[in-house]
Amino acid sequence: ERDGEARAVAHAGVAFAVLLILIVLALYRGMSGTGQTFRELPGQLWVVQRGTSDPFHSVSLVEEPRLDRLDSVPGVAAVIPVLSRQMKFTADGRPTDARLMALRVPPDLATEDLRARYVPPEGSMIIDETLRRTSGLDVSDEASFGDVSLTVERVQSRSPEMLFQFAFINFADARRIFGVHDVVTYGMVMVEPGADPRAVESAIVASDPGLDVLTSNEMAESIRKEMDETFLPVIAILTGIGFVVGAAVVGL
Repeated sequence: ERDGEARAVAHAGVAFAVLLILIVLALYRGMSGTGQTFRELPGQLWVVQRGTSDPFHSVSLVEEPRLDRLDSVPGVAAVIPVLSRQMKFTADGRPTDARLMALRVPPDLATEDLRARYVPPEGSMIIDETLRRTSGLDVSDEASFGDVSLTVERVQSRSPEMLFQFAFINFADARRIFGVHDVVTYGMVMVEPGADPRAVESAIVASDPGLDVLTSNEMAESIRKEMDETFLPVIAILTGIGFVVGAAVVGL
């Protein structure tokens, strides 16, 4: 009877340890998608103010006329001005926050899919399922950004971003909310078919040494790197604890 109890305790201990390890690894897998939004957007390169290290913890301010001049750089199909900033807002009387992003896409490049995912009409916003759940917002609900109110036009499927939820808004609305006129956060570069992105990157920097250029992967990895540096040590400790607990229970 005692042997049976011991085996039951051992099995329960091992199961708990394995469950702890699986939960921790699942959390890490969820966090590993951070930055994926920059890979999904249609631009291959991102023009930022020189010295910008990553999209979330560095401030990038670029004058629009500087981006306009990049249209003449060989290999550049279009440079789309982007406004982006973490903002608090009120939804149904409750404060919440999200990373707003607005793209000023030229009409000839604004495909139906692009408009549906990233470019809502003026006065509207597009959120994802995660933000809908955390904020309580749903289609036709309003969010107040100070004096500017936006209506949720569409709720997209869940974003891969675990820690930062994006809300896409119209560029004109972003100007009013951010209080800026001829300054943007980034320039999203769409490269001509067949052009070498690295060659285009070098040509952009050569044309304006005050700018830096990051690829979409570099933008995403700069965010992912911070997640790894912040959470990997904690995850390693928790995984180690789970292993030790399981081994100790089996040993006892």
